[in-house]
Amino acid sequence: AGYVHPDALAGDSGNASTRFYGGKTLIQGGGTAGFNLSDYQSGTAANPNYRRGAFDIIAADGKSKPQFFLSNSTAEVSYLNANLRPEQIEELLAVANYLAAPYGSAEYTMVNYGVEGVHYTRRNGIPTATDDGKKFVQAQTYPFLAAPQQVISNPGADVVTKDYAAWQAANVKALYKPVFWNMNISMPQSLAT
Repeated sequence: AGYVHPDALAGDSGNASTRFYGGKTLIQGGGTAGFNLSDYQSGTAANPNYRRGAFDIIAADGKSKPQFFLSNSTAEVSYLNANLRPEQIEELLAVANYLAAPYGSAEYTMVNYGVEGVHYTRRNGIPTATDDGKKFVQAQTYPFLAAPQQVISNPGADVVTKDYAAWQAANVKALYKPVFWNMNISMPQSLAT
């Protein structure tokens, strides 16, 4: 019926974003991770009026009250060996405390951007990676150990932050906690294979 772009029907998924940014497709899948700075930069490069939007959560039948289960608030858990000496435990907790420093703190900036003047400079107050920063600083290296609460931040693209926060606020009413929400359930050793 002409509702799907012919390139998508042909299996060309590699250029889906380019088609979307260029206005050749009206709907693109991908989840809420699309509300980010790089998406905004790519979209506005193709169309200066580009803004990402998302459908509100809907029920499968399109009529009843939509429900969407709340995912775990703890995505990662770090464990310490019970045989560590107290000073080792204290040292590891100090490292975790540093890594979990809140957004905007000196510790957060160091973990995520490196050393100012070496790995990043500030442009309009926004940390911007230098060539060394792009090469040597990997912001995603340490969050598996400890990380601060997530924030919505798209420096230089406030409209993205506002749009995503507005979508969250409009859809939070559809969330519910599943039965085992935030429970760490371990399989008994007798059932492990």
